[in-house]
Amino acid sequence: ILFPLSFQGPGAFGSQWTTESFLSSSGSAAYFRDPLPCAGCSSTFTLGTSRLTNDGNPWGHVLYALRGTTGSLELASRIRDTSRQAITAGTEVPVVRERDFRALLRFMNIPVDPKYRVTLRLWALGDYPQYSVGVDAVPALQNGISLTRITGTSMWFGSMDVTSMIKLADGNPTNLLVTPWPNGGTNLLPAPPIWGMLSITNNDTQQVTIVSSQ
Repeated sequence: ILFPLSFQGPGAFGSQWTTESFLSSSGSAAYFRDPLPCAGCSSTFTLGTSRLTNDGNPWGHVLYALRGTTGSLELASRIRDTSRQAITAGTEVPVVRERDFRALLRFMNIPVDPKYRVTLRLWALGDYPQYSVGVDAVPALQNGISLTRITGTSMWFGSMDVTSMIKLADGNPTNLLVTPWPNGGTNLLPAPPIWGMLSITNNDTQQVTIVSSQ
């Protein structure tokens, strides 16, 4: 189970961010490999609701659950900027399970505007040398993103500022595609499944929009 964000602290243009992520259950117990990152929690989660701590890791929280024990588990996450006079409700962050990972990712309907900054965050269920990131353009734009292993897990993570690529896109809105890098090496095992999201931040208002591959 992946909670993609666990950030709390200052951002660009005077913003102050907090992530609010929760586990809740009203049914049978869920069992995890490690103690959960919340106050007073253990590796067993029973009745009630607990908020996860914000540790600032760029990859968020990676939780390993015993298969078949999380059927009654409810998950939620959002991030919001607390520095504005009118406090917003924030932006929902997807919480991801292993079944949500896939061979390639297509992000559709991405707005193109000079006041937006766009960051790609990418997770993989194993090692692979490099992934290709491309947008609709003439000629086609393509860059590579490399991932590093998340300590204590078998998952890999990387991030990339794709603002300049998005601004050069041929259409508005545009699409972005992430695939294993062609000819990334010889005698490679098949590329592991991946999941990712784009965070689109308005430089004027600091409002965040999250786009994930569906």
